[in-house]
Amino acid sequence: MPNPPAPIEVKRKRGTLRADRMPGGKTELAAVPALPRTDADLSPLEAFDKVMQMGSLWFAATDAPSLALLRCLFEEREELTSGGYDRAQLRALDKQITELLSVCGMNPAARSRLGLAEVRATSALEEIRARQEARRNGTKVVDKADAG
Repeated sequence: MPNPPAPIEVKRKRGTLRADRMPGGKTELAAVPALPRTDADLSPLEAFDKVMQMGSLWFAATDAPSLALLRCLFEEREELTSGGYDRAQLRALDKQITELLSVCGMNPAARSRLGLAEVRATSALEEIRARQEARRNGTKVVDKADAG
């Protein structure tokens, strides 16, 4: 059995890359499209703005001091990440931000504590019973996999 072909990068590095030996005569790699922007790519202040938009449903005037402190923490994080930063300081700051976000209701546990959302998964037994009941009634149950 012959050896697998060497990658283009290896051939280019060795100086043995030839267009006549490549399929289709192409010696260049295809361009890779840029990855879409995610929440992880947000700057700290953009993250704070997103927090304000998401929590605007349940924030009240009494939350203003916590939100002001949260904004200060995000600004401090931006300063730490833009210049040279100490990992220990950054981790401690991230812990403070996470705790304050939790206090403001920005995770499922905090929202359920505030009474804003109930996190409950249906068990397999409940799904089976719902399908049986639907069959008895002659209605169709939409499966979660089919719905999404």
